[in-house]
Amino acid sequence: PAVDPADARAVEGLLEAAKAAGAKPAALLALTGVLRMAEGRYPEAVAAYQEVVAAGSPPDPVALNNLGYLLAVHAGRPDEGLE
Repeated sequence: PAVDPADARAVEGLLEAAKAAGAKPAALLALTGVLRMAEGRYPEAVAAYQEVVAAGSPPDPVALNNLGYLLAVHAGRPDEGLE
């Protein structure tokens, strides 16, 4: 993975602290998606971005882009990634 496991745990702690402080859930999910992508945990990144996209009206363009990339390149679902 591109991220040191200790660094990933530190980021997870920061995300939990932000959640406890009342940060917006969609923003936390998007950041979780970024972290999971960096860790190479692609199925979890896909799930996080799917939640971000489903919750947004209009959908977050960065989340849509990252979700499309993950589906096309790492999940073997290129047609779905283009939707």
